[in-house]
This record gives sequence, structure tokens and C-alpha cells, in this order.
Amino acid sequence: MRRRRRRRRRRRAIIDVERKNKKKKYNQSVSSIVGGIVIIVVAIAIIRCVQKTRMQSRNTSVQTTVRSAATTQLDSAVNADTKVDMATIERFLDDILKERPVRFTPQNLIDFTQNYTKKLCSGGFGVVYQGQFPNGVQIAVKVLHKTQDKRAEEQFMAEVGTIGRTYRINLVQLYGLCFDDTLKALVYE
Repeated sequence: MRRRRRRRRRRRAIIDVERKNKKKKYNQSVSSIVGGIVIIVVAIAIIRCVQKTRMQSRNTSVQTTVRSAATTQLDSAVNADTKVDMATIERFLDDILKERPVRFTPQNLIDFTQNYTKKLCSGGFGVVYQGQFPNGVQIAVKVLHKTQDKRAEEQFMAEVGTIGRTYRINLVQLYGLCFDDTLKALVYE
């Protein structure tokens, strides 16, 4: 009888120890998983902060270079029929230029694209050429067709108005524009 009691006690003790060991292993596993997740989340947050800082510094340096490469004078002879429309567009462009894009001259674009030697593609509103700023930054220059069509000018204004004000990582950035009686163009990253 005493032996049975001792055996029962031993079995209970062994079972209790096994239960405690299982509980410890379970707690250790959960702690390891939670700790790993926390480390991963912190690492991702740090990486994003570093990327954001780099992106901001890159945009600042590119904008400084772009602004220094551009001239803001516009010399054009406009006929009397288009002065009203041109004045409206000029006011619109002045408002946009206060926000971010740079205004280039036709000569700037000729220099950037090496006289429009490398054509990338063409579409309904114009032709896109590859170019490069003096500091080596690659650009695309979209030269709009030479029409006095009101729809083309509206398209030009819409593109400058939307893309010029939008700054997203996954969208191309509008660096600047050229609006002249001889040339209408947009300069993208």
C-alpha cells in the first residue's frame, strides 16, 4: 500500500515536472517569436527613416541644381490674337512656379538633350527625348507639338498643374517646364 502511494506520488511529481517543462518551453517560444517581431518592426522603421532622409536630401540637391541651370527670362514675340490666352497661361505658370518646378529656356533644353538627339517615344501630344542635367541627373523632356490648339494648351496646363504639385516616390517628378512661342516642353526626372 505504501509502495502504491509512493509510486502515485512519484508519478504525480513526474507529471507536474513535465507540465512545468512544457509550460516553460511554450513561454520561451512565445517570447522568442514576439521579440523577433519587435526587432523586425524596429528595423523596418529605421530603414524607412533612412530612405526618407536620403530621398529628401537628393530632391533638395537636384532642385538646387535645376534652379541654378535655368534662367527665368522669357523673350517672346506674341501676335495679338494669342495675347489673351498667353497671358492667362503666363499667370497660371507664375503661380505654379512659386510652388516648385523650374522654368527653362529653349536653349537650356537643347543643351540638356544635346540638340534632341535621343528620342525615347512619341505620343498624341508630343515627343519625349532623353537628356541630362549638367550634374549628371537623367531627365526626360516631353516636347509638345507646335499647335495653337486650345486643347493642347489645356493639356499642358493640366499636366503642369497635377504633376507639378504631386510629390510621390512612385511617380515621376516634374523638374520644370519651358513655355515659349517656339517651344512648349515638360522636363521630368
